[in-house]
Amino acid sequence: MIEYLQQNWLQFIGLLLGLIYIAQEYKGTHWMWLTGFLMAAINLVVYVMKDLFGLGAIQGYQVLISIYGFWAWKFGRKKIVFQWKLIDDVNGEATITTKRTERPVTHMPTEAWVYACLAIVAITVVLGVFSDYILDSRVPWCDAVLTAFNIVAVMILTRKYLEQWFFWITYDVIFIIVSIVWTHMYFYAVLALCYIIAGIFGYFNWKRMMKESEESENGISLT
Repeated sequence: MIEYLQQNWLQFIGLLLGLIYIAQEYKGTHWMWLTGFLMAAINLVVYVMKDLFGLGAIQGYQVLISIYGFWAWKFGRKKIVFQWKLIDDVNGEATITTKRTERPVTHMPTEAWVYACLAIVAITVVLGVFSDYILDSRVPWCDAVLTAFNIVAVMILTRKYLEQWFFWITYDVIFIIVSIVWTHMYFYAVLALCYIIAGIFGYFNWKRMMKESEESENGISLT
């Protein structure tokens, strides 16, 4: 075990960052994007070393998307603010402005589902052929479908859609199979299993957060 840890210390660090990341994602805090930034940088090295070129390349994308995701969650919602300023006892002056606030959890619209599914199929086919015939990857089609789910899921995550959990759970199930059967990335397999468990609980927690946000917007006091 110690020898395996010494040989795969980057994976172990990725495991620790991943656990922090999923805890932050469960809570719906925008700080998860900064943790994701560091995790993606480490994963880039690990995946390339394992000949998972598609997943390796996507880590550069995730480094960039983490910067956008942080902004989109923290400031991605425009909210109308109505203010009334008294001039005297009778007259007043109204001003309407907009400010950027944290994005709430919402349902994924139907058209987004369609685009997401089409994107997964298209990306899988293109990357699968490229990895198989150009890069000569050991697991071209597994690499391709994982990369496709990763690209689409992280974009859905930036919009803070509740259903993003479905995409990540599917991704993690496939990832565990690939990690154990072909690439022997056992630390990452454990992390993916943690993600699946956290994803189930995360879905219901986000659903509760979405309900509370909707009730707050409608002026219903929560007890």
